[in-house]
Amino acid sequence: MAVRLGNRWGRSFAVSRRGLTASLIFVLAGCQGSGIGAGDVGLAPALAPTPDAALPVDAAVPGCTPAREAWDTSVKPIVERHCGTCHGEQPLYGALYSLVDYDTLFLPAAGYRGQRVVDRITARTFSQTMPPPQYARPPYEDIDAIAFWASCGVVNAVPQDGLGLVASAPVWVAPAQATAGLPSFDVRAGGHAVAPDSIDEYVCFTVEAPTDADRFVRRIEAAVDRAEIVHHLVLLRDYEHTAPDGVWPCYSMPEGSDYLYAWAPGQDAVQFPEGGLRIRAGERFVLQIHYNNAQRLPDVVDVSGVRIYHDEPVGTEYGMVAIGPLSFQVRGHAETKATGNCDISEDSTLLAGMPHMHTLGESFEQKVVHADGTETPIISLTGWSFEDQLFYNTPTTLKPGDRIETSCVFDNPGETVKAGPRTQDEMCYNFAYVTPPPSSRYCDGGGEPVSGDVVYTPSECLLPGAIEAPNQVMATFHIGERAELTGGLLIDGTYEMTAIEVHLASAALTIGELDLASSYLNARGQMQIVGGEVASDVATHVHFQMAGGPAFDGDRVSTTRGRLLESPVPAVLSLLLSCPEERASELPYRANGETVTFETVSIDAGEPIYFQGTYTRRPDGP
Repeated sequence: MAVRLGNRWGRSFAVSRRGLTASLIFVLAGCQGSGIGAGDVGLAPALAPTPDAALPVDAAVPGCTPAREAWDTSVKPIVERHCGTCHGEQPLYGALYSLVDYDTLFLPAAGYRGQRVVDRITARTFSQTMPPPQYARPPYEDIDAIAFWASCGVVNAVPQDGLGLVASAPVWVAPAQATAGLPSFDVRAGGHAVAPDSIDEYVCFTVEAPTDADRFVRRIEAAVDRAEIVHHLVLLRDYEHTAPDGVWPCYSMPEGSDYLYAWAPGQDAVQFPEGGLRIRAGERFVLQIHYNNAQRLPDVVDVSGVRIYHDEPVGTEYGMVAIGPLSFQVRGHAETKATGNCDISEDSTLLAGMPHMHTLGESFEQKVVHADGTETPIISLTGWSFEDQLFYNTPTTLKPGDRIETSCVFDNPGETVKAGPRTQDEMCYNFAYVTPPPSSRYCDGGGEPVSGDVVYTPSECLLPGAIEAPNQVMATFHIGERAELTGGLLIDGTYEMTAIEVHLASAALTIGELDLASSYLNARGQMQIVGGEVASDVATHVHFQMAGGPAFDGDRVSTTRGRLLESPVPAVLSLLLSCPEERASELPYRANGETVTFETVSIDAGEPIYFQGTYTRRPDGP
């Protein structure tokens, strides 16, 4: 049975006006709904409220005065039940208005010219941006009662399927109270001043755990201080101690960190059934809080945070692993599916997980493919919403020979986007609690045989006379210093990639120790130099095998075309690119007669990895 959640529930509603039907969908305003992160951590800044242009302005029946008696006896209890947590007598969690006071309903709605608060109740209920996904979806009868009352009997709700975030698993729910007698410590904001004009402020606080020995985290729960202005909060674990100290603005997760907990109005605590998550002396946490002082309250100082209950390290130990493709590209102006495979080598149990993508995500699916070819679903999400990311209860037994397949579908209307931690990048992970704790923080690769063959199609950025099918080359891996690129004279022609080298400072990457003997990178590529223009087109397949089992597979295409500029550095090629986008670019290079070597760098694996591709001029070129 599917659990329907979200900014746009799995069931949408049309507006029926005695013969007139219009889709009543508006952009969010007022209490912004629930989400669990900012930038990489999950939430985009709020959009300026603007009505849907396709909706007639009079659809909300402006000027209509709904009956007070019906409000008091029938409608107010419905609104209190579904909206009262944020929009009660005292607005909380960034809500601008109380929705349980009859007179307040007829005030002008901020940001919506010509509309009142009562009109927005109908609009946001129909658009399914309220209530937030952590709350039970109001039944059709309640939606219809609100619409009929607010429109003075003109509007009825007509169920209409097809929109919304639909999850195949329930949200992970903890007991109401922590186990009696457990010690705890708090990770808090520590007296952060929130200005009256602070509408979307994302602040991080780095805190060291007050423990001098190993402990098991048993439960994590929110400790909200100034509920009027706290919209949501996120707790991350700073594995690599790379987060800035103290207080700092944050829109992306710090490198080397992982999600542990997320809270928004309606979200419960998380609690392990027995045992827990190991923390050690000197452990550091990052608390991110999204503040929204929509009421413009003066002199607000907040000490919100989370409370972490812990115990002796006895019982089942859990760990967190990010399961999904590490390296991929989302092609511009297209729909892309990214898939990763995680090979299971020991008996394991997956307890719960939080699927995570960024703003281009459309759907998420994770399943177990067993050794005999049968499949067991873990979780699927459709109608993805960047703001509605939760931990789901997904108890799954895993056996050696099983493979977890994770797939994300992205719809990208803009330029090509790569995988990475920033909001403008993309991700495709399920941040999962598993036992026993995995040896790596990431799992991608293994299970399914990988041919390593590179699929190549010449790109539109190439000049006339391009090679249709360049030969495939295999990279060599090198540790330590790489050869210096010294520049040189470029000769017009069409060049085919004939070699590629991968250079690393060390095999010890942030994601783990690289097994050089089992890792490989294959590539097909070409470049053209014609009349001051340079075009390059390279497709690669990489398989990074980590010591201890996990592996990362990815396919990538890099294509550019631009005009040569005068470079102040002899060994650096300066280009003004025109394809696939206009921007400046600089590439270290070495030209030696009929061969040219270019260098690019990637930090996808957490450390800089340098790629030196060598191209040889074809005799049949221009």
